[in-house]
Amino acid sequence: MNSVMNIKDGEYTATVYGLIKDQKFIEATRILQYQNERDPKNRAALSLLAYCYYHTQDFSSAADCYSQLSYNFPGTSTISDFSRAGTL
Repeated sequence: MNSVMNIKDGEYTATVYGLIKDQKFIEATRILQYQNERDPKNRAALSLLAYCYYHTQDFSSAADCYSQLSYNFPGTSTISDFSRAGTL
């Protein structure tokens, strides 16, 4: 998690979206896993983590994230709703 520790507060969102834009899903996943450990109910981090898992073909982990999202945010029922989650 060293690379995660080098990201300044307030730069997580830009860093993660930059990695996703560059299709560096594994690197983004590492950051998002760290964020999820710090705040397991962070809707944006969990949604993006699911998205990255999906794109690395880790469908089981993606499904687990979407399950957590459905449980923690029952009023948001579709994957597209979760993919529009706010910033980290």
